[in-house]
This record gives sequence, structure tokens and C-alpha cells, in this order.
Amino acid sequence: MAAPKQIIFASAHRYDSAIRLGMSYLAEAMAQRGWRVLYIAQPTSPFHLFHPRAAATARSKLGEIGVQDYPVEAADESEPGALPGRVEGLQSLTLLPHVAKPGFSGEFSLNHWFKVAWPPVKDSVANAGFSAASAVVIDSPFFYPMARALGPPVAYRYADRLDRMASVTPAMLTMQARVFTEAELVVYTAHSLADHIGQRSRPSLYLPNGGRMHADRGPRLQPLALQHVKRPRVIYVGAMEAWLDWPLLSRAAALCPDVEFIALGRTADTPREMASAANLHVIDRVHNSSVPAFLDHCDVGLIPFRHGEHKALVHAINPLKLYEYMAAGLPVLASRSPELSRLGAPVVQYDGLDDFIVKLRQILAGDSGSTVEARRQFAAEASWWKRAEMLETAVMALERPAQP
Repeated sequence: MAAPKQIIFASAHRYDSAIRLGMSYLAEAMAQRGWRVLYIAQPTSPFHLFHPRAAATARSKLGEIGVQDYPVEAADESEPGALPGRVEGLQSLTLLPHVAKPGFSGEFSLNHWFKVAWPPVKDSVANAGFSAASAVVIDSPFFYPMARALGPPVAYRYADRLDRMASVTPAMLTMQARVFTEAELVVYTAHSLADHIGQRSRPSLYLPNGGRMHADRGPRLQPLALQHVKRPRVIYVGAMEAWLDWPLLSRAAALCPDVEFIALGRTADTPREMASAANLHVIDRVHNSSVPAFLDHCDVGLIPFRHGEHKALVHAINPLKLYEYMAAGLPVLASRSPELSRLGAPVVQYDGLDDFIVKLRQILAGDSGSTVEARRQFAAEASWWKRAEMLETAVMALERPAQP
């Protein structure tokens, strides 16, 4: 029997984070497709223990230093060929983190962090049996020097406009420009990102986010957090960052006191306008595995992004939450964006507060323009299994770079 194909993922986000992101789902789907998968997470450092927002995560990562196994179930009912398997994880500690702090924000830390990591990254990859990996898939320029040192072709998954994020260093943007030119493959999640990549002599691939259909589609128990929240309920799931339109949500809640607004995700600080509204409920610290139960007991999924000063960033987002809502059969109300329009998804798009309220009322009255079956079919056609199949085809066509 031939040995299974190997692939390495290196991500700024943990495989088993409370709110999972695209790299985690792609790694899982590749394991279901019979690949051996190694998932290298962003390293931590002793310095993170003294950062108020990073300390808890750093402590958790310190407890996971080394190699872990994450079981993968063949749980996607839309893909009967999916196999059970595992994702092998690698968590490391480095004494040279790259962060937006004096002394740690330059090119030196980017180029050398993995050389002073524990356990040693290159040795750990070799000891885990991944020396013959078909590719290293990265989602941050941070990992590019490490990926080059490992030897396989490099595929960069470009999912966010890093130049619009305050925490990203100039050195990271310089490294990203190199990646756009040098990486054997660039996959991008939104059409607008293609223009930012520029001209390449090597392959590029449009590979948007996907959805996960659940075999346990039967009725799930209502989460305790919703027990005393009346219907109808509209829900947003995801990061609560500056690009989320808090002002619109707060004004809509005030104008629709008979509707309960739920924001489910990770947040460090509850915005003042959310905390002051009786029918706005911010629920954090909810694990990804519990999200389907929340969706099953809500009536509309929201994607309320703030345009204006965040236009370039939000127009580059292919919303992961879109596929989660569709897999649950929820009607979706979203701020208008070119990416959503090009996807052809069965969603209702709005322009401004007044339009939001009118269309929300129409959806709650049963006029969403689509059926539960159509929404679930959209999610099934955009499953992570199918996204992984596209990635597999592209990776298998890559040639291993010549060693210096």
C-alpha cells in the first residue's frame, strides 16, 4: 500500500480554537481525504505571559508544547467518501517572537524565530515523518522563512488585507510582498484580494471559505444562554472587531424592541452601545462545537459589516459565517458587498439602517427570497471537502523548489 500523501499547515490560529477558522477546516478536510496532516500553530513566548490580552492564551499554549493528536471524524453527511483520521499538531515556544514592540518588530525576528524555538521546528517536522510533504500551506508571512527552510513548495492562503490591520508590522508587509512573488502557489479567498496580489508568474487560485454540513442535523437542545431570550432572535457569529457595525446594530435594536439581537463570538471589551441595550445580548467564550445549537434556535443570521473607513478590509472578506448560517438553513441579512454579490449566495443584502430594518421585517415575515433547502444546498456545494479537493489538485501540480 502506498504511503499517504503529506501536507503541512502553518497558521496564526490554533487548530482547536474556540472559534475555528479556515485553515483549521482545510486541515481537517485534507485529513478526511486521506492525507497525513501536520498543523503548526503560531508559537508563543515567555513575553506573552505579561501581556494582559495574550496571557491566558500563552498559558494554554505552554501546556501544549510539542506534538499533539487531534482526531478527525468522517462527520460530513454530504461527503460519504470522507475518512476518519487525525491532524498532528505542533506547538512551539520561541525566545524571538515577532510582535509590534521595539526590538521584536523587524526582519531579524521574522527570519530567525523558528531557529530558536523549542522544540526545534525542523527537527520536529522530520521526526514526525513530514520531510516529504507535498507543500507547506501558510496563512501569514510570519511563517514564510520557516516554510522555505523546511523545503517543500509554499502555498500562501491570503484571506485578509494585512495592510489594513493595526497590529501588522511593516516587516510583515515587506515579507508578504516577497511571498506574493516567490511562493509556488497563492490561494485567495475573495476576488478583491486578487488585485492586491499583483502580477505573478506562478499559479494563483481563488479558494473561498467553505461550510461544514453536520451529520447530526436532528434537533439540538436549546443552549442555556438562550433559555430566557424570546423569539424572534437574530444572530451574528464571529469576531467582534472594529469592522463589525456596532452602531447599526444598536440603533436597529432600539427601533425593533420586539426582536432579540445576539452577538456570539470573541471580544475583549463589550462595546458601550451593546451593553446598554436590553435586547442586545453579547455571548462570548462559546466553543465552536456549540455554535450549531445556537443557530438552530435563531431565526436570521446577520453579517453587518461597517464600510466607510473599513471598506477595503470588509470588501476583501469572504465571510466564513455565511456558510455556517447556510448549513443551518438560516436566512441571511448582510451588508452589501461585491464579494457576496459575485458568490451568488441566496442572501438578502441591505444598504444602511432603514433598509436593514425593512428587510429584516420582511425576512421575519417569511419573505427571504430562498428556502431552507436552497440555503443548505448552497452550503453543501461550498463544503470544506470540495475546497480541499481544489487545494489538493493545485498542490499536486507544484514542483518542489530547487535546494540552494
